[in-house]
Amino acid sequence: MDFITDLARVGGHVTMLAIVDRFSKMADFIPYSKTISTEETNDLFLKNVFRLHGLREDITSDQGSQFISHFWRQLLQTFRTSVKLS
Repeated sequence: MDFITDLARVGGHVTMLAIVDRFSKMADFIPYSKTISTEETNDLFLKNVFRLHGLREDITSDQGSQFISHFWRQLLQTFRTSVKLS
């Protein structure tokens, strides 16, 4: 998962969320506006990736562990799932 920014404006979008499956190398490219929150990223993921491919086992991003933590927390909250670590 990575964000590609400052692209040429197409349909009001200047940024793209790129999600690549490490095994199959299949990629989803999702356009959106300049800034995006964790909740909006979660919504894009659900509508464009989960709907087609299901839930991933893990996600790697250069956005940092805090972003991924917030993303996973928001995703699990959407499914009303709680994680209880032992």
